[in-house]
Amino acid sequence: MYIFLDIDGVLNTYNKHPANKRSIHSAHLIMLKKLIDETQAKIILISNWKFVPAALQECKLALESCHLHLDGITKDDMVHRGQGIIDYIHDHKIQNYVILDDDCFSDYNDELKRHLVLIDARYGLRPSDLHKAYKILINEVPA
Repeated sequence: MYIFLDIDGVLNTYNKHPANKRSIHSAHLIMLKKLIDETQAKIILISNWKFVPAALQECKLALESCHLHLDGITKDDMVHRGQGIIDYIHDHKIQNYVILDDDCFSDYNDELKRHLVLIDARYGLRPSDLHKAYKILINEVPA
């Protein structure tokens, strides 16, 4: 099982304070850890944070603070996130996965959309999102 993870709008929020955008909130990390503890899913970073070495390091440190780590990073540009996910799925022969993202990129095909939990960036990851992600990971994906 795999979690394709965005950061901005998922592990932080866009509400009220612009500074929230470039930090990871511990409450969201704790929820992510709960999902991973229940599913043993691996984390694959899809966020644009992968393009900024300092941001990538901050991401890794935040995950490590909850005894989590990145298992991989997609290779794409800032526009073709869907293709990066598709390539990673194909290259690693992945079947069970969920995408946690606050955006549905134009290159997210129907298959990716069925695995997408679209997070409300004003709140970041919430318990209802975890429930949806869990259902997707245990193969209750709508046809």
